[in-house]
Amino acid sequence: MAFCGLFAPSQDGDQHLTAMAGQTLTLPLPSLGSDAECALELVREPAYGRITTTKEGDITYEGDKEHCGEQDQVSWAFCRNGQQELLNFYIDILCEPLIIYSGFSPNGDGINDAFTIRGVENFPNNELSIYDFSGKEIYRQQSYQNDWNGTTRTGEPLSDASTYFYIFEDGEGNSLSGSFRING
Repeated sequence: MAFCGLFAPSQDGDQHLTAMAGQTLTLPLPSLGSDAECALELVREPAYGRITTTKEGDITYEGDKEHCGEQDQVSWAFCRNGQQELLNFYIDILCEPLIIYSGFSPNGDGINDAFTIRGVENFPNNELSIYDFSGKEIYRQQSYQNDWNGTTRTGEPLSDASTYFYIFEDGEGNSLSGSFRING
């Protein structure tokens, strides 16, 4: 295969995915159409897992169980419309279906600005409820997507000097509960 020059960012962008260790994840690779010069080439092999091609032609990733909590990267080069593109997959390897962090800092610096549940995308019918120390519900969201920044329903920021509590229902009959702090 002949490549078409320098790498350009893919129209599909970098993909951030979550995979349970020991289970296969089908990678959402772009459709290349019938362009004869287009072919996928694996340019970065996974460090913590394996890539396989199914008999149906899907490309899958399976993370190793001994690398729980790690982030793997797999990169593909391909040619589209006469230009070589690079598509990176960043894959968080989980051993537990969900990891709920015990704190976050919604200070606008782009780091840990939202209450984060790793693996939440695997449970689209979820519901998250947040309570203050007195048991008053201050936030509820169906189909939570790691976007709560520590404000009340009216948009007021919560105090970072208190402990808050959550109940997360995964939509499959399971619930998790715990506490967290907001760090200023």
